[in-house]
Amino acid sequence: MTRFFAIMAMVVGLGACVSVLPEPETPSALYRFGPTAEVAGLQLDRNVLISQPEAPRVLAGVEIAARDEAGAVRIIKGVEWADRAPRLLQLTLLDMLNGDGLGHALLPESGALADYHLSWRLAEFSLQGNTATASVEYILIDAKTRQALVQTTASVDIDARGSSASARAEAMAEAGRRAVEAGARFLVDELGPSLQN
Repeated sequence: MTRFFAIMAMVVGLGACVSVLPEPETPSALYRFGPTAEVAGLQLDRNVLISQPEAPRVLAGVEIAARDEAGAVRIIKGVEWADRAPRLLQLTLLDMLNGDGLGHALLPESGALADYHLSWRLAEFSLQGNTATASVEYILIDAKTRQALVQTTASVDIDARGSSASARAEAMAEAGRRAVEAGARFLVDELGPSLQN
């Protein structure tokens, strides 16, 4: 009788190892926005907290999105971001801004105090055909009063070098980099010497 239960336990154990769900596809390549080449003139004179940009769920993951002719969002198979898109955008902006200026771009989780906070939103970050579009809204906020001071939008379109998934992903990465660079220039322009007391 003990042998029967032992055999049944083994059969049930082996059955649990078999999965009826399909295995997730492993992407053939992972993409990121950096490393960023040094961009001239991007030095902050004040400290600013750089949070992750807000983004709709479909744009906030590791998948690279494309819109079809009807506007429906589809995921491009075989390519993904190396991390969630908002996190990659945040780190790219930090890399661009941490030069030799008097101020620093800081992560909110660092616990450091800053005079300003950047609130930003990823309005669009997808492909339509072979054109990559990145549209980002930036709002500079006074950290003490929580008052919005100034706002701008950066919109970038980049045509892919081909229709392959990798060429389209590279165009998306370039569009993201350029939109972040526009945000970095916005911050440098707004937080220049004229704001110092």
